[in-house]
Amino acid sequence: MVDSTRRDDVATLEHLPSVTRLLAGFGVEVRGGDLSAATGPSGPALRDLMLRNGVVALPDQILDPDQHVALAARFGRVTPSSAVIPGLNRMYPQIKVFDNRRWDGALDAWHSVMPYMPEPAAVSVLYLRVAPPGGTRLQWLSTESAYDSLDGDLKARIRPLRAVHHSPVLDEYVRAFGPGCWNGREITRLDPVEHPVVRVHPETGRLGLFIDPWSTQSLVGVPPAEGRRLLSRLINHLTRPEHEASYTAQPGTVVLADMRVLLMRVVDTSGPRILHRVSVYDVQSTGPADDLR
Repeated sequence: MVDSTRRDDVATLEHLPSVTRLLAGFGVEVRGGDLSAATGPSGPALRDLMLRNGVVALPDQILDPDQHVALAARFGRVTPSSAVIPGLNRMYPQIKVFDNRRWDGALDAWHSVMPYMPEPAAVSVLYLRVAPPGGTRLQWLSTESAYDSLDGDLKARIRPLRAVHHSPVLDEYVRAFGPGCWNGREITRLDPVEHPVVRVHPETGRLGLFIDPWSTQSLVGVPPAEGRRLLSRLINHLTRPEHEASYTAQPGTVVLADMRVLLMRVVDTSGPRILHRVSVYDVQSTGPADDLR
């Protein structure tokens, strides 16, 4: 849902088509711009909107695969569709297909994008191609809002911590059906990787939680039982409704998502849904404690 009574208040973005804020503390919808046209919204303006709001939804778009990949390339170096699972086809290995009729297409769990790699995805450009009647509900959690609302003692406790991320299911998949590819490396197995529990956004400097219920396995240097309790506490806090925004998308909707500050999931009604995703590489994540090392 969107709040049509509130416009984005950034003066530099006033030249954009109609901009309205989602009914939550983050996210905007932009109507009237044609992303496939040379006169459409510029890359810098879209980046500014995304950095300020986390999510930018642009309905009523028509993009072919080349245009989808080119749009993502405005935000950085485009990744393969996944480190493990092949993309749309040999011509478009960058496009990840989420078809809810396939085993890997549900997207019903809160997740980041490639957190089990040393360099996760920074920005994802989503394009909804097929949706059930009434649309597809996209949901996001703000990891910055979740961090900001922690009490001071808990912030101090977790700021120096690192977490282990791993996907055993995808590790089995790539061992059986690989190799995959990520950041120029051949991927034949997925080893656990560490990321800071609190990460610094490389462009804005803001702090946010970098954990998720799907890939985060444990906390480094914390006794296992204590680590499980602390991780469960943080995830329960992160997934509270006050940190959530949602948007009901129709086919033709493009979404720019800053996955450095978000978790995402999709809520489907009855019927097929096909969502395409192209992402760009992040830098290796850093936390506030890294500056002190």
